[in-house]
Amino acid sequence: MCEEQRCEEEVFVLAASYVDRYLSVVPTPKSSLQLLGTACLLVASKLREAVPFTVDKLVAYTDHSVTTEQLMVLVTLLLYKS
Repeated sequence: MCEEQRCEEEVFVLAASYVDRYLSVVPTPKSSLQLLGTACLLVASKLREAVPFTVDKLVAYTDHSVTTEQLMVLVTLLLYKS
């Protein structure tokens, strides 16, 4: 997705770092990894991109297996945990 959207390489690296840090603190089932990665991409893009990813675009990239509500709840948790 980052490559297709031509975002800065730093966005993906930062998102991967967020995933790693979250997983080291919070036990997370495999079924929630796509949601976690999507939330981390959203936060990283908002910090590093002039035009960040939109929630709707990220949900579409997950083929709607993640809902907007799930994404926003996890983003809130990510920001609270950091």
